[in-house]
Parts: sequence; C-alpha cells; structure tokens
Amino acid sequence: MDTTLLIAVGGSSFLCGVALMYLVMMRTMKKRIAEGAMPS
Repeated sequence: MDTTLLIAVGGSSFLCGVALMYLVMMRTMKKRIAEGAMPS
C-alpha cells in the first residue's frame, strides 16, 4: 500500500509540474507575441 501511495503522489506532483511548466511557457509566448517579438 505504501508503494502505491508513493507512486500516486509522485505521479500527481509530476503532472502538476508539467502543467505549471506548460502554463509558464504559454504565458511567455503570449507576452512575446504581444510585444511583437516572435520566438525564433
């Protein structure tokens, strides 16, 4: 049971990290597009 819980917590934190990185990247790209400097 401890192993299952550990895997569940690890997967959840991993997904949260991926979601945060995705949101940050989207915000950065939107800001760059708004400023008129397209990402190279």
